[in-house]
Amino acid sequence: MSKNKSINVKSIAVTSSILLTGLGMSGCGTSINSIYDSIGNGNYEEAIKSFNEWNSISDEDYNKLIEKLNESINVMTEKYINNEIDYKSMVETLDTISNMNISKMRESIIIAYAETESLKRSKDNYSKAVEAYNNGEYADSLLYYSRIIERDVNNYKEASEKKEELIDKVIEQAYGYAQSSDYAKGLEILYNIHNAIGVNEKIDNAVTSIETEYNLYLKEQAKQETLETAKSDFDRGELEQAIKKLSDFRTEYGDDADVDKLYNEYSGKYVTMIIEKINVLREERRYEEAISVLSDANLIVDSTDFTEMMATLEKEKPVYITEVKFQNSKRYEKIADGKIVTDTIGNNYTHGNLYEISSSKSGWNDPENGYAEYYLGYKYSTLYGTVAVDDVSSNIKCQLIIEGDGTVLKTIDLSRLTVPTEINVDVSGVSILKLRTKMESVNAEFYVILSGFSFLK
Repeated sequence: MSKNKSINVKSIAVTSSILLTGLGMSGCGTSINSIYDSIGNGNYEEAIKSFNEWNSISDEDYNKLIEKLNESINVMTEKYINNEIDYKSMVETLDTISNMNISKMRESIIIAYAETESLKRSKDNYSKAVEAYNNGEYADSLLYYSRIIERDVNNYKEASEKKEELIDKVIEQAYGYAQSSDYAKGLEILYNIHNAIGVNEKIDNAVTSIETEYNLYLKEQAKQETLETAKSDFDRGELEQAIKKLSDFRTEYGDDADVDKLYNEYSGKYVTMIIEKINVLREERRYEEAISVLSDANLIVDSTDFTEMMATLEKEKPVYITEVKFQNSKRYEKIADGKIVTDTIGNNYTHGNLYEISSSKSGWNDPENGYAEYYLGYKYSTLYGTVAVDDVSSNIKCQLIIEGDGTVLKTIDLSRLTVPTEINVDVSGVSILKLRTKMESVNAEFYVILSGFSFLK
C-alpha cells in the first residue's frame, strides 16, 4: 500500500510516551520495526522520519499501525482526563500523529482534537469553579460547575456533588440581596442559574418568592410616589392630572385602600365641578360646548352623573336651523364655509349655523322680499337666535317677520343702527314656520343676518 508523503515534518518535543509495547510482528523489515520502536519510546520525530523513508508498507502492517495509533490516542486521552498529562502534552501527541499524514487517521485526529478542546474548556471551568467557591462567589462557582462535561469524569463527579450545596448557598445570597431591597440583583443571580442548569424546584420557588416580594416593593414605591405627586397636582389646581395619575396606578397595580380613597375624593370634586360648568353652559344654550366638555370629562372619570347629564343634554339640545330642511325660499342663503359676514357695528360671523335673508328693489319694480318656509310638524317649542344687519345693507328700514301657520308671531324692525338682537319665539303648535323680510324703499338692498337660529323641543 502506498502512503501519502506530501507533508513537511516539523520538529516536535514530545514529553509524554504512548504505550505501544509488545507489538508482535512477522515478515517486517528493520525499518518497520524502528517505526514501532520509536513510537513505543515516545520518539515521534524518529518515527515520522522512518515512516516517511518507506515507499511502501504491507496492508497488514499499515492497518496494525493505524490500530495502535488509535489505541495510543485513547490512552493519552484517558491520561489527560485523569490529569496524568497536561494539555500541552496532549496536543503535542496529536500533532505528531497528525504529521504522519496517514489518510485513514484523519477522522480520528479531528475527533481527538475536538474532544481535547472540549476537555480543556471543562477543566478550565473546573478551575474557575473552585476559585469562585473559595472566594465565596457561589453563583459564579455554580455556573462554572454547570459547564463541566460528563466526559471530564472526575471533575464532573465533584461538580454533581457540589451542585446542591451551591444551590442552597446561591438562594441564601439572593435572599440576602432581597432583604437589603436589591431585589433586581437577587433575581438576576437566580435567573442566570435557572438558565444554566434548567428547571430546579428550589431555584424556581426562590424566584417566585422574591418576585412576589419585589412586586409588592415596587407597588409600595409607586404608591407613595403617586400619592405625593397627585396631592401636589391637586394643590396646583391640576385636578385632571391628579386623577389621571391615581387612575393609572389603579390600572397597573389594582385596588389599594389609600389610593382608592384619594381617587374617590378627587373624582367627587371633579364631577361636581364639571356638572356646575355644564349647568352654566345649559343656561347659556351652549349645548355643543357642553357636550364636548362632558365627553372629555367622561374620559377622566367614568361617572353615572356624567351619563345622566349627557342624556339630559341630548334631550335638551336644540336642533339647528341648518339641520331642518326648508320647503320654499327666495333670497335666502346659507353662508358658505370660509366666508365671513360683518354686521353694521363691526361684529364678524363665520360659517356654521348661519343664514342671510334679504330684500331688494330697483326702479319702479315691486320689491323682492326674501323668505323661507319650514315644516315643523308641531315638534318644537321655541325658536331662538341672533338677528343682525349686514354691513353691506342700504341705509333704509326693513323688517324681519316670523309667522306660524300664517299668523305673525314676531316682527323685528331693522336699520343700520340696529345692534345684534336676541330673539325667543314660541313656536309650539306651529306646523309651518315662515321667515320673511319686508322693504318698501326704492333702489335699495337690505341683508338680515340670522345667526345661531335653533329650535328647542
